[in-house]
Amino acid sequence: MRILIFGSYNIKLFSHVFDFDDHDVFLLLSKDEKSRYNNLIEKCESNFFNFSNFSDIDFSEFDKFDLFIVSSGNDSVNSLFIHRLDQIYPDHRKIVFIKDSQFAELQRDFGFNVVSSDEILRENIIDILGGLIDE
Repeated sequence: MRILIFGSYNIKLFSHVFDFDDHDVFLLLSKDEKSRYNNLIEKCESNFFNFSNFSDIDFSEFDKFDLFIVSSGNDSVNSLFIHRLDQIYPDHRKIVFIKDSQFAELQRDFGFNVVSSDEILRENIIDILGGLIDE
């Protein structure tokens, strides 16, 4: 499976759910995250950019991915990114991680597959992501 992960907020969790050696994982990370995750980044193709500006991201190259996971530490940036992806790739599978449960509900109203911090704490994440892998 080809997976694009935007942000590193849950990157260690994802590395336990998805074997980065068995999947083609591409990471979009902020430049300051590079040094924190060297051991995981070595297993993946990566692109580092300024999170406050999407102008250096070429969204047209993302058609090759089967699954988009959006999980930066900023709920607003996650929301903007997932909405942009949905405009360009409405039929691709997408999941967005939102910390604020009220904001998560708002994103669900837009039709996105959203996981909030509460759901992660209830340990449903493997069931949620596992279901995406098996589809």
